[in-house]
Amino acid sequence: MEFEVTTTEGRRIIASKGDVLHTCAEEFARVIREQVEEGHQVIVLDFSKASMIDSAGISSIVANIGLVKERNARIILGGCNPTIQKVFQLIGFKQHFAVTGTLAEALKA
Repeated sequence: MEFEVTTTEGRRIIASKGDVLHTCAEEFARVIREQVEEGHQVIVLDFSKASMIDSAGISSIVANIGLVKERNARIILGGCNPTIQKVFQLIGFKQHFAVTGTLAEALKA
């Protein structure tokens, strides 16, 4: 799968083009890491086109937490459907990241 990277309202957006699964986890982790290393302070992960995320997809986010904190950056999880929001709640992501139901909400978070 590919990820589309854009900038809107001063925020870097990484949009998945489908479900975030083990088949694209390495690419997802790499794209997140590259945006942080380029110096982007607010990174929105847009899940609007995803119906699910598996443990490998979740690990892609977790793998970058140290770098995000080191660079004083912030990740916002946006466009999350109720199923993905529930997954993020169950694993404790809502304690560390803003989790929103729409991209518009993520851009304001």
